[in-house]
Amino acid sequence: GERRRARSRQDRRTGASCGEGPDMEVIVRAAREQEVVEIDDTAVARLGAAITPEEFRERTQRVQWPLQFSSINDEVNLLAVSHVLGLRADLQLLAPRCGQETLGEVVLFGVLGMYLSGTSLGASSLATTTASDVASTFSIPMLEEVEDQSLPGVRIERRGPLASYADRLAQQLQAAGRRLGTLGHADFAGLVRAAFATGSAAGAAGFLASQLEGLHDAGPAEGVEGQLAFHKNALRLVADVHARCGPRDTGLSLPDVGELMAAPSVDTISALLQLGVLVPRGEAGPGAGGPEGLGATPARVAAVRAAAVAAVHALCAGAPQLGQECSPLNMSRYLEGLVDTSFDRFVPCEAEDW
Repeated sequence: GERRRARSRQDRRTGASCGEGPDMEVIVRAAREQEVVEIDDTAVARLGAAITPEEFRERTQRVQWPLQFSSINDEVNLLAVSHVLGLRADLQLLAPRCGQETLGEVVLFGVLGMYLSGTSLGASSLATTTASDVASTFSIPMLEEVEDQSLPGVRIERRGPLASYADRLAQQLQAAGRRLGTLGHADFAGLVRAAFATGSAAGAAGFLASQLEGLHDAGPAEGVEGQLAFHKNALRLVADVHARCGPRDTGLSLPDVGELMAAPSVDTISALLQLGVLVPRGEAGPGAGGPEGLGATPARVAAVRAAAVAAVHALCAGAPQLGQECSPLNMSRYLEGLVDTSFDRFVPCEAEDW
């Protein structure tokens, strides 16, 4: 009984309980208490009123996969793998070295490559994935050519800045494969179906986050007591599976997906900063290049993320013209398309992997 009471107290501090999604009230309170950024209500009202239904619909449409799946479970597996893998936002600017504009595209096309090459996405195969496997399939260069400092004119190869990213992706795939095996699932599809059987979108996201470390996204926030649970990738996985597979399989459809909490990505936050919806307090800047940067520490990042969640919900409330399509999750995705790459972007510290 005491253990259950202790767990309950911990759940209230983190804003999520076992099998439940993040607690919006806790996130909003954290957004109000943190002192890293503030929400400009005038900018919220201006942006919310300016979004047209046509533009919103166009920017939030999901791109159809350029392939045919042999089963719905195969599609669920691909979606799950792509959401479990972290994006290491501090390495975003290196994505062109992999032939893509963002690390999100590197992961997406890498997972598609795994499927097209016949690589099994089953638990046992994922558990044995190596960094060289990832580097090859995801087109991640692990080596770079540099001049030998002791021999002018001679160039040598060494591990490049993206090698650690290939290592990390392989570790995440291995951990997920081992965990699925421990849970008795042959692949992700079994776990996702068990999550959807909870009957609610928040319950499904919370269940997934409680079962897989790669989807359990929580941390301490500067100026806020305890930890905050965001579960960004779990929320987005539930929404994606519902949207892509739900129309063809009632077991993968949930009635309340539109009520899921916002799941802002790094690009969502960058857009909110660039558009003046989020305003740094004091001398803090959007970079991570110093102790005052918004992304300088995990605690600062969590504070900014909490404010971003609250801002996205405020935008939804300020855009009644968008109707039911304007869910907080869709607004999170819409804002990603408004990022201006010629301006500073939000760069979380290296410890962040969401």
